[in-house]
Amino acid sequence: MGDSVRCPTLKDLPPPPPDKHGWPWTEETVQLPETLSDGSRWPKISIVTPSLNQGRFIEETIRSVLLQGYPDLEYIIVDGGSTDGSAEIIQKYEKWLTYWVCEPDQGQSAAINKGFERSTGAIGAWINSDDLYEPQALQSVSRVFLDPQNIAILYGNCTNIDETGKTFSVSRSRTYDRDRLIRCWPNYIAQPTAFFLLSAFKTLGGLDPSLRFAMDYDLWIRLGTKGSGLYLPLQIARFRVHHRSKTNRGPFTYWPEMRSVSRRHGGEFFSPMFIKYMRDRFYLFRQKLKRGISWH
Repeated sequence: MGDSVRCPTLKDLPPPPPDKHGWPWTEETVQLPETLSDGSRWPKISIVTPSLNQGRFIEETIRSVLLQGYPDLEYIIVDGGSTDGSAEIIQKYEKWLTYWVCEPDQGQSAAINKGFERSTGAIGAWINSDDLYEPQALQSVSRVFLDPQNIAILYGNCTNIDETGKTFSVSRSRTYDRDRLIRCWPNYIAQPTAFFLLSAFKTLGGLDPSLRFAMDYDLWIRLGTKGSGLYLPLQIARFRVHHRSKTNRGPFTYWPEMRSVSRRHGGEFFSPMFIKYMRDRFYLFRQKLKRGISWH
């Protein structure tokens, strides 16, 4: 463990399991040159991965970060005390990590904050230990941040995958508007695709550790006070849906917290998106009732 590193190549990393193929097991991103065309350095990117008992997926996450071919990466993993062999997997990649720890913590938000306390990059992001980045994600993001547009947050599109890695849908976002984001919960920014100015994140005090589901939504709103947001219409990351993922428990598990965050920032009790969702559900319910009493 140490300072930032140049991303390793495929041949540098431990070999993948024999049944694993494709990105990021047997494919890699082409290595970027050490400097930009004008001789200046690429902005340092700090990535944090919080984890707890995700040994089934974490190696794929790690490799998707390390195989980005990026010249100045700071990668930190904060494990909350896994007992499923995650620590042994992380240890295989220790030489390319800036820092990692496996110890009990106060939850996902606290773990992410702990990681960013040790970070020194210009650009920050976190990728959960069951998600992964697409090839060339880091270079695509960093090139946009190089343009002096006062960007505080940048995000893109997300591919939704199942436990086996099979794609079942694509989430396309929309242009950032802080006021609309406050009004129109649920959150329309896919967290795995989001990158932000690390200085703005730290000035804001990081994530609210009291939030379990909407800490990212709350952060996107607060970042809007520090600069503009930008939607990059590219596939940036893959979001994994599986039986243990928090968001797989249904919208009524996490929507109350989103509504609370929206209200905290001046939003209404019911958002237009929530009303539309309920209207659609009611329509489908009525259609089922009609079919149920049909004589045909």
